[in-house]
Amino acid sequence: MKKACVCVAILIALVLLVAGCSERVPETEYSVKFVTNGGTKIAEIFGTIVTDCPVPELDGYVFEGWYEDSDFKTEQVTFPYTPQGQTTLYAKYINVAVGNEEIKYDYDAEGEYYIAKKYSGNSINVVVPDTYAGKPVKKIASGLLGVTSRTERLYLGENVEKIETNFYLCPKFNEFILLKNSEFLSVEDGVLYDKNKTFFYCFPRNKTVSNGGIFTLPDTVKTVAENAFRSVDGLRILNLGENTESIDEDFSENKNLEKINASGRFYYSDNGVLYNAEKTVLLSFPVKNSKNYTLLSTTEEIRENAFRNAEILTLALNSSLKIFNPQDNTNLTEIVVPSGNDCYVSVDGVLYDKGMTEIIKYPENKQGEKFTLFGVKSIGKNAFAFCKNLKILTINKEVENIKQFAFFNARLNEIIFEKDSELKVIDDTAFIMADDMQNLVLTATVPPEFDGEGLEIEFNITVPAESYYAYIDAWSYLYLRIVKGE
Repeated sequence: MKKACVCVAILIALVLLVAGCSERVPETEYSVKFVTNGGTKIAEIFGTIVTDCPVPELDGYVFEGWYEDSDFKTEQVTFPYTPQGQTTLYAKYINVAVGNEEIKYDYDAEGEYYIAKKYSGNSINVVVPDTYAGKPVKKIASGLLGVTSRTERLYLGENVEKIETNFYLCPKFNEFILLKNSEFLSVEDGVLYDKNKTFFYCFPRNKTVSNGGIFTLPDTVKTVAENAFRSVDGLRILNLGENTESIDEDFSENKNLEKINASGRFYYSDNGVLYNAEKTVLLSFPVKNSKNYTLLSTTEEIRENAFRNAEILTLALNSSLKIFNPQDNTNLTEIVVPSGNDCYVSVDGVLYDKGMTEIIKYPENKQGEKFTLFGVKSIGKNAFAFCKNLKILTINKEVENIKQFAFFNARLNEIIFEKDSELKVIDDTAFIMADDMQNLVLTATVPPEFDGEGLEIEFNITVPAESYYAYIDAWSYLYLRIVKGE
């Protein structure tokens, strides 16, 4: 009996071994045929997946996409495409004289023209025609392509004069195309300018940046539109033209940007850090520029959020700096101030005004889970915004004012005011997105002004027992969890 059992066991083991050593069954391959409906022919593809979208051409039309039914009633096919059997796909086109039927328009009665306002379809191509309802289409609204749009290319009619520029909202967008020669616009390699290339509209968000991620603005460009380069991940180095005189961009959403170079008379570049021509205002610190940076000796102001999203660890100010505008979401661990600066001082890497009456900036990546404020009377705008490591903050009783976004998106769990707090005002934006907060301990016997009608806060606000009903009454218009303390 034992011998029989052993034989069975050996047989089972051999079967399992053979099964384990056998090759995996390959994925089933299918043919995918393309019916181009009058367009240029597309060869049949045989395999397990169709990686790229084939694009047929048809005079007077722009390819919209592929469908699994000839009536185009099913959802448009997306690529990479995995066929589930032998498949035929059908091409649908957009008549360039009509444009996409899903575009909504607004009419400007005074100018007698239409504005392309919103596209609600799912085509990879969007065509804005020359005319709509017999009138020219002259303007593109910023909301035309939304954040969930699949659009890759935007075709513009000859009458389009003005384009609002928030194309960074469209994650797959990679090219502008003019349907005809335009007297208002020009396109070079998919990038949009005005006719004379003095105004730079947009570098498409998903467009590949050639030359190793380096883009150089033509010297003719004088003005760069707001958000013209926003969220272009492929941009590594931007060279401004020598005549570029206006650029309204902080570049904080360009996550691989190392340098902004300027050679003209309107801007100055300190190893890729952008200043105004006089070197008095630091305008933008590229996200990937360096871990440590010292301001130029001439710097008097740092523009708001010039360091936003930057990977910088240590920032050394100079003696001349007069204005340190709010910054958020940096990787700073310390801010250093020389003794000769008349406006600011740093203590243990934390930035205060010279008189130590206001905390200006607690570095977001400063180490330590606990911190105690001493002596200050005000918590500045964005002072603790985006703090990553700080969990418990103790605030001195002399603080009277908590300013805008003071704790925006901070990882704090608890804020405790010292006994007999003199707090008078809490800005209604102070705790927006402070989602880790669990408890705010207030000790002021008179409820501070909290002008946030309709504001809803999820954490507990613990108040003095003797003032509990005063707080309930004073903040009755707020959605708060007020808890009776000692």
